[in-house]
Amino acid sequence: MSKKVSVEFGIVILLGLILTILLVKSILFRHPATFVNPSKVEDTGLTGREPLPLVLSEKEEVKLGWGMDPFRNPESPIREEKAGSTEARNLSLSGVSWYQDRGAAIINNQIVHEGDRIGDFTVQYILKDHVLLQKGDQTIELRSQGDRK
Repeated sequence: MSKKVSVEFGIVILLGLILTILLVKSILFRHPATFVNPSKVEDTGLTGREPLPLVLSEKEEVKLGWGMDPFRNPESPIREEKAGSTEARNLSLSGVSWYQDRGAAIINNQIVHEGDRIGDFTVQYILKDHVLLQKGDQTIELRSQGDRK
């Protein structure tokens, strides 16, 4: 065996040993996942049902592109519903989405959260398969087309 082949063989063996040591070290010395003790978490007094503050207006979002609404087409104008123009039979629930503890619903191609208004109705609750809307003392359960009973 020539000297060049011996040196190359030695380098390959050395690199193999280094790789093996690193692999064994990473397996043996794993750090366990750390969990937060719930008793040590500061109580903020929030229940998770409060609406999150809106940072940008829809007009500011249009300037920035898609803004906080990934479903809205920035080239389509923002539609404003006239008060009193929405009737229950004209409302259509397209879907419900959740992020952490906050739900969002797509009603008439508009993303709404609890407390938002859609026409004359106020979004009371967003649940996993339906939305409850309120207008005065009238409560309406809105389900998507596939979930109708």
